[in-house]
Amino acid sequence: MDRASFTSVIDTPEIIHAQQMKSIISQKKYKEEASKSMSQYVPVFDTPEMQRVRENQKNFSTHQYQIEHRNIKGKVSTIKDTPEMLRAKENTKNYSLIQYKEDLGGGTSLSETPEMERVKRNQRNISTIQYKDSLGQGTSIPDLPEVKRVRETQKNISLIQYKTGVEQGTSVSETPEMERVKRNQHNISTI
Repeated sequence: MDRASFTSVIDTPEIIHAQQMKSIISQKKYKEEASKSMSQYVPVFDTPEMQRVRENQKNFSTHQYQIEHRNIKGKVSTIKDTPEMLRAKENTKNYSLIQYKEDLGGGTSLSETPEMERVKRNQRNISTIQYKDSLGQGTSIPDLPEVKRVRETQKNISLIQYKTGVEQGTSVSETPEMERVKRNQHNISTI
């Protein structure tokens, strides 16, 4: 009977250590076999693909890029204006607000339509000065009880008015708690 029976076993520290050692040993054997087989391989000369990769790596190098940038810096090449570039320049001129207005010329004035007259009248009515002018003088009314109550309350809220109604207070003898606090404050201030 070559059948294996599966049982659940709690991983003890010894079992965990054995599993780690098993993986370390298998890596060691792999490296030993790889080092033995390395002597059988022959180095390959540069293929065009390897040369292309090496050249790309050199081009991507930051140092090489900076050197080439310094060499190119200061050299300017001129390009003739293509029809597309001329069209773009003309468009930027046309977008200028001043150029745009100069090319328009004079406009024709419209007579005031009823809608425009209504809008102007509404704008005049909205103006606070015009609104107040059309109101005229108001009439005064005697103070209502509610208004009198509010005024009286505002007087009482005033700190000066509030204090004038209060008489002198009576002094309280120092309690043991107050004496303790004073001693603590004195001790703290001396420190």
